[in-house]
Amino acid sequence: MPFYADSDKEEIRSRVDIADVVGECVHLKKNGSNYVGLCPFHSEKTPSFSVAPAKGMFYCFGCHEGGDVFAFVQKYYNYSFTEAMEYLADRAGIKLAAGAGSPDSGRFREKRDALIEINTEAARFFHDRMKNTPEGQKAFDYFRGRGLKEETIVRFGLGFSPAGHNELFRYLREKGYADDLILESGLAVHYDSGTTSDKFRNRAMFPIFDMRGRVIGFGGRVMGEGEPKYLNSPDTPVFIKRENLYAYNIAKKSRSRRLILCEGYMDVISLHQAGFDYAVASLGTSLTSGHVSLIKRLGVDVYVCYDSDKAGTNAAAKAIGLFGEAGVRTKVIHMDPAKDPDEYIKSFGADSFQERIMTAENSFLFLMGVKSRDYDMSDPTEKTAFYGMLAEEIYKAGGALGWKSYTEAVCKKFNIDIKAMEQAVSEAYRKMPVVTADTRMEEFTGGEPEALADRRTARAKVRGKKEESIFLPQKKLLSWLAEEPGLYSCIKGVITTGDFTGDAYVTMAGLLFNAIESGNVSVPAVVEQLPGEYKAAAAECFSTVLEDAYKSDKGKAMTDLIVRIKEIHIKDLEENSDIGDMSVQQRLMVMRSELQKFKQKGIRF
Repeated sequence: MPFYADSDKEEIRSRVDIADVVGECVHLKKNGSNYVGLCPFHSEKTPSFSVAPAKGMFYCFGCHEGGDVFAFVQKYYNYSFTEAMEYLADRAGIKLAAGAGSPDSGRFREKRDALIEINTEAARFFHDRMKNTPEGQKAFDYFRGRGLKEETIVRFGLGFSPAGHNELFRYLREKGYADDLILESGLAVHYDSGTTSDKFRNRAMFPIFDMRGRVIGFGGRVMGEGEPKYLNSPDTPVFIKRENLYAYNIAKKSRSRRLILCEGYMDVISLHQAGFDYAVASLGTSLTSGHVSLIKRLGVDVYVCYDSDKAGTNAAAKAIGLFGEAGVRTKVIHMDPAKDPDEYIKSFGADSFQERIMTAENSFLFLMGVKSRDYDMSDPTEKTAFYGMLAEEIYKAGGALGWKSYTEAVCKKFNIDIKAMEQAVSEAYRKMPVVTADTRMEEFTGGEPEALADRRTARAKVRGKKEESIFLPQKKLLSWLAEEPGLYSCIKGVITTGDFTGDAYVTMAGLLFNAIESGNVSVPAVVEQLPGEYKAAAAECFSTVLEDAYKSDKGKAMTDLIVRIKEIHIKDLEENSDIGDMSVQQRLMVMRSELQKFKQKGIRF
């Protein structure tokens, strides 16, 4: 466990604007004193993600993820708390005390930082050798011959690794880096013969950056003859191929709501140069669930743009399957008659590529096209089997409501009689396994009685509305006080924690009131003190937005909130107490009397 001082955390919170941190990962729009955007933690079309800079909190009203800036960095970057502390401290220019954190985390941090330094130094070395040596000219000419502008070459840090035996290894040694760290970086290889050699030799070099823009590895294309044509850094403590994407550090800042997934470095660079700054590629490996998780955080639609050959088509089909399992929407950009995006841009230009984006194919139709290759359409038996397969896939994809639109699209693509296909889909439905009322709703594909589903939905809505009506005034009051703690002096004694309903809100109110009275109000610090089961409710509470009317007539708004909170508390006491208990009746009489007096007097500012 890390051992950071509370003072370190509070200093970071005070010097880091959560809206800036989140804004690098999510496209935010101003909404009153808060910001809103599409949640990076689940797929959505309508923004339900809110950031409250004044309170240092974020919250998603859709998936209920919330917390302070540390929680966001941990969740978004998949960091431990220690890593989030270090990342934010570095961002704020704060030097953490030596020995902060656990001994293990400290040692790992030192090694990680050293490996990143080595990679950064190697990137400088490769770029310098390309620009300032006769041997490196061939790599520069290669990049220019591929249509890259000099500013693009500089932007992506492209370079050249000399053909010599161990030039980089000796260079890094001279810079003071230990042999074992150079070897662990993957930039050099030690052989049983006792010799050490550079891993990359005579190659055009592509530095690979992590999501923070730090060099963590390399890809290299051989100049002239040699195998393999492309070579990547091995996995290291700072570079894991299955969890990183080329140019993700740039694409995640794009304002586009799309992401283009390519296969190669040059595809990505060409697209970025042409203005499509939301293109990425996997790093010498097929797409993995780690890549999908990384992309899902952005909350964007994915446009798969792989090579047009059979291998590219099969890889696209696999990628669509992975995205589908994760609930990420996909489309397919066709590159024919070009081989890949790089060739397409050079041959037809950016405007034509934009048209391909706008006419990208629905991923379901693409997959059906891929599957059609397994059937011989000249054979009646196989053709019938193909239609049967289509019918089953249409119903599974469209469900009880959408199968007609899928049927129309499939029939248009494969020139099939729509009446015949509708009948085939109906037959496929009858063959589906019976789904009982006990089946979980998220697994339901069409078999649960409609009335039961409606009743479940209705009950959930009623329950949700009832809970919201009870807690909403409390949320608004606490959120308001967190934003304007100076108002507390006007209501101190008028309302106490005893007037709140629900253990979570009673505890929240007590901690917030104490913080205000101590003169040190930090909403994240308040939330941090809550039991774990209350933290999500607190994140939602302090993200509650107040209507403009609350600010235009503060006295009336505050009075109305307090009245409603007290009325709900009285009603809760009536419903959950022994009505025959005289002490309870006397207490209720006193509370009603005091509430009536308060209504007449109200709050004055």
